[in-house]
Amino acid sequence: MFNPDCYLPSESFFSRYEKALMELSDDDLFIWLMHRAGKSQEWIASKLSISQSAVSLRIKKIERHFRQRVTGKGEPVNPRIRKN
Repeated sequence: MFNPDCYLPSESFFSRYEKALMELSDDDLFIWLMHRAGKSQEWIASKLSISQSAVSLRIKKIERHFRQRVTGKGEPVNPRIRKN
């Protein structure tokens, strides 16, 4: 699991983390922020009208996205890119 709290704060970390956040779709950003705030997957699913299992899969994909973007480890992940 990707946990940003495990990394020492540095300007480059925050820059990479912020960039990775901005690459997420609005729904994935909502999922990540609510997950980090301690909301249950069931609660998140009810707000987005999707299943709990869909939330679980998206959290895993988002974690892989952050791991790759912030640490450079792991295979690149194609998140749901934000459409401007």
